[in-house]
Amino acid sequence: MRVRPAHLVWTLTAGLLLGAAAVCPALADVVILVNGDHVSGEVQAAELEVVTPEGVVRIAPSALAEVTLGTITGDVVELRTGRRVTGLVARPTYSLRLESGQTLVFARDQVGLLRFHQR
Repeated sequence: MRVRPAHLVWTLTAGLLLGAAAVCPALADVVILVNGDHVSGEVQAAELEVVTPEGVVRIAPSALAEVTLGTITGDVVELRTGRRVTGLVARPTYSLRLESGQTLVFARDQVGLLRFHQR
């Protein structure tokens, strides 16, 4: 039996998409640790406080796209609007609720990046 190239490409693409979906659910936040590990779930926070030279900025999780901790210029918070806020995120730990219901807590120095799904 001969396999057509188009069929093979479709099969490989479908397999990759299904594999990616299994690893990172579409409606999950992702915490990327400084050691490179990725953990998916829901970041448990009522709001994020960023201390800037102008004062404290409070941001709801629904407005967050990504938070990068510990850059040369400080922490960088990217909002869904594209706006960036640079300062110090005033949070010593980050709690992540897994799909299983288990909650993991990471110290600030363990976390490098947080990506937030659309809420």
